Amino acid sequence: EIQVGVVSVTGDLEVAGDVLFKGDMNLGDGVLDKINPLGRFTNNLIPLTNNLNSLGTNGNRWSELFIASDADIDGNIDIAGNASIGATVTAADINVTNDASVTGTFTLGGVANLNGGANIGNAAGDLVSVNGRFITGLSPLLADTNDLGSSTQTWKDLYLGGNVSAGGSVTA
Repeated sequence: EIQVGVVSVTGDLEVAGDVLFKGDMNLGDGVLDKINPLGRFTNNLIPLTNNLNSLGTNGNRWSELFIASDADIDGNIDIAGNASIGATVTAADINVTNDASVTGTFTLGGVANLNGGANIGNAAGDLVSVNGRFITGLSPLLADTNDLGSSTQTWKDLYLGGNVSAGGSVTA
């Protein structure tokens, strides 16, 4: 065992075998210093203080992130490119507790269950395209409150295979 106060090495230092450093450690003394860990981490990387440090910066980002298990994120997720999930996803797999916003096209392959209320569009100029077929009936929440079309925005043809019941007058 060798005990010294400060060891200063000019040039390269190579140590064979295990090295144990006790106490605080600085790797580099400036932002241009390079740290090159060629080995693999055998333990967790845990920050000293919660919510204080970042992994990368806005100007120096990591290229890719590979995660084999859960990702618990307590802040925003900003995705500037494409995002895809390459596995079967159930409601228990993705939980959004606040609002989620998508700018651009959102494509969902499979069944979308929209539990609770659902709004489609937020202005009269929004276009809604239904290319599939309805497998349920369409019923208004309250009777005699909503219209299908208007006096200026009329439907072209109506094809029915059953009876027609009208609670008011019928104009043909």
